Amino acid sequence: MNDVISTTVNNLGPGPASTPVDWLGTLQVLPGGAVATTVKTGRSLDPGSRQTPVVVDARPWPFR
Repeated sequence: MNDVISTTVNNLGPGPASTPVDWLGTLQVLPGGAVATTVKTGRSLDPGSRQTPVVVDARPWPFR
């Protein structure tokens, strides 16, 4: 597994995104493996931005 998992927060609405934005991620090794949850985190978004990267450190998770 990669040490870093990344995705994006996308603002598709007509106006600026309300901030701050919080996220909580989960990962499951398929089929039927254990489920791990990331630490809840977040940040304020640039009001003019439509897309913001989200990067999570996967090293603390109990499986690889």
